[in-house]
Parts: sequence; C-alpha cells; structure tokens
Amino acid sequence: MLPARKAKVNLGIFTLSLAVLFAIQSSTALAFQSKDTSETASKETTDTAAPSDGSDVIVVFGYTIEEARQELEECLARNCPPDEDIAATINLANAEFLGGEYRDARRTLSYGKNRNEKHVSDWPQEMANLYSAQATVDLHLGYGLEYERATRKASNALRDYQPDELRKELQARLSLADARVINAGYWRSAESIYNTVQKRAEAAGYDDIAAFAVLRKAALDLARAEPRNHRTILRRVQRDMTEFQTDPDLTPQLRQSANALFLRASLALGEKDEASQKIRPALSSEGKPLLIRREPINLQQSAQQEAAELNNGINANNAAVTFLSTASFEDTWADIRYLVNPDGTVSDIIVLRSEGGDPFNWQERVKESIATQVYAPLPAFKNGTQRAGIVIERFTFTSRYPALPSTTGSLIRRRTGMPIVERLELVYEEFAFDADT
Repeated sequence: MLPARKAKVNLGIFTLSLAVLFAIQSSTALAFQSKDTSETASKETTDTAAPSDGSDVIVVFGYTIEEARQELEECLARNCPPDEDIAATINLANAEFLGGEYRDARRTLSYGKNRNEKHVSDWPQEMANLYSAQATVDLHLGYGLEYERATRKASNALRDYQPDELRKELQARLSLADARVINAGYWRSAESIYNTVQKRAEAAGYDDIAAFAVLRKAALDLARAEPRNHRTILRRVQRDMTEFQTDPDLTPQLRQSANALFLRASLALGEKDEASQKIRPALSSEGKPLLIRREPINLQQSAQQEAAELNNGINANNAAVTFLSTASFEDTWADIRYLVNPDGTVSDIIVLRSEGGDPFNWQERVKESIATQVYAPLPAFKNGTQRAGIVIERFTFTSRYPALPSTTGSLIRRRTGMPIVERLELVYEEFAFDADT
C-alpha cells in the first residue's frame, strides 16, 4: 500500500533517456537539466492532484508557469548572460510542459534558441541542454524530424565546441543513434553510430561508454528480431551477453544490464523457468529498478473497434485508418502513477490527472501495458525493511508529422493519423514497503 508522502518531480525532465525504449539501464545516459536541483528545490510550489482511489501522493513542481515566466522576463530585462538566459528559458519550458502547454513550451524554447544560438561556441553545454529540451517537446508533439534534428544539434554542439569533453560528446552520440531508431526506424544508421562510439570510447579509455554501446546494439537486435530470423538473433544476443560479462572491469550496473538483456532473450525463446531461476534473482540491485520486460501499448485494436462501431462493422480496418486520421492529437496526455513492488511486479496503477479526453480508450491501453512490466527484485534496505518504488510518468497521445511533403500537394503539414504514445518519467522515489498497511 502506498504511504502518505511527497514525491518530488525530477525538474530535469528534458532528458531523453531512451533506456526505457530498450528496457535496459544506463549509467551513461546524457542528462540535460535546467538548473541545479538543489537550487530549484528551494523555490518549490505544490500542485496536488488527488488520485481516484483516495491516495494522497502529492506531486511537487519546482516552478509555476507564472514564476518561471517572471524569472525569464527579469533575466532578459537586465540583459543577463547567455547561460542564465538559457537556464531560465528551459525552466519556463519545463513548467509549461508539465502543465500540458506543449505548444507554449516549444515556442519558449524556439525563442531561446534564436536569442542564444550565436553563442553556441562559448556555451556549448548550455546550448546542448536547450537542444535536448527541444527534442523532448518535439517528440511529444509528433515532430519526429525536428526531434532528430535537435538531438543531432546537441551532439554537434559538444563535438564542435567542447572537444576536451569527449565523454559528453560520445554520450550525446548514443542519444542521436536512439533518435535515428525512434523517428524513422533507421536501424543500420543507429548500429553504425553505436559501432563508431564503441571504437572511439575504447581508444579513449572510456570502457563504460564502450560497454554501453555494446548493450545498445544487443538491445537493437532484440527490438528488430523478425519471425524469419527471430531465434538466430536471440541466440546471438545470449551469446554476446555471456561473452560481454567476462570483462573483469565491467561495472555492476552494466553487468546487470547485460543480465537483463540475456533474460529478455531467454524469455522470448520460451526458456522462462530456466532463465528466471538462474538470472532474475541475481538482478536485484540498489538504485532505480531494472526493467526486464513489458508488453507494448496496443492502440490499433481499440481504434478498429471504435471504427467498426461507427460503421456498423463494415470495412472496420479501412474505417480505422480514416478515423485515426481525423482524431485530435492535440493536448492529450495523462500523468500515471504506479507502484513497483519489492518482487519487481507492478500494482496500484492510477491516472493522477489527464487532459484531452480518452480517444480509443488509450489510457486503459497504457495501464494494461504498465501492468505487464516486470522489474528485477528490489533489494531490502540495510535495516532489513523491504524496498518499493513510486513511479509517475507522463504519457502523451500523439501522431507523427511526416518528414516528406503531403502527397495531395498541400504545403500544410498534417499528421499521419497513426497514434503513438510517448512517455517520460517525472518521478521515481523509494520507500519502505509495509505489506500489512
């Protein structure tokens, strides 16, 4: 049962941590934060969303939109330096994003980029932060091409103007490879980037980044395994992850990620009992729980059912496509909270707040997917008390804008109509679990 407690939002939400995509944990995921957390936390304001089951988890935001806007206006009025301008810009966009004002957040970041892009050579890290924030907002709005471009700009800013920070550049390159997969499914391009990062990291002595590139390639194999070569790819992942763990310098976290990938391959091959008995108990580790598997969010079935009802069951599949193309994908999102139990299962899934209705019953489909998530068991605290975790994620119901011009000849960009749910973790907080309360 959930305790009565405050769960502080991660104010650096503009972090494209795509380990969620492949269900592995990354110690090298590039985190772009708007300000130091301790500084931001000192200006907390509270926005309480009462869960439907009476639980009293409080969501705490660092800035209201009004406070963040005032801070940016004051900064600009005194002609503040670029780094302060960028930080205040990201803080405002962060508040707008959390408040569901995606278009306003995109506009805020665009204005900030226009003001400060000429200073990228002097402030490469700060501009990389801003580009990363842009990428996150663009992804949730359905601007896939712009998302990839912003991710590439973040990587290039570090490569071109901060050459002494090779580590950060390589981390950004990994995010770029992720973007290539998510936006357009460019598997080979992503694999090429992973290979390049691995070689450069090995040459520079960054063994952990090289190892993470290896893990990403294995995760890529798992994600693209097709029926015709399914078992071959899964066996290769098992073999690679077994060899990978022979490295004596491998960090515990990377070893855990390799174990998780091995387990996912084994489960996909139907070796459930053997894999679970040998590996899953050994995956228990401190820190954020390690996601082993989950079922994808299935929206197509709901869309076809809804279309069939509208068309009396006639041509349901074709009607679904037409209905999807006319659906509203603007301002449709939900913050969903769930509990990760000590044994790694998930429970207490509730919608804290939402906007934009529930087309195709998408929130229920998301909750069904969350319910299938299986994590590595959480280790007990040092005093023997069981450990559990509270997670709050932002889910956005959206649809991509195509990169190519419309086939109808119109210059107005229109969404493809195929629904996508983007997700972003806002909160993770551990607590002592009491099964009797």
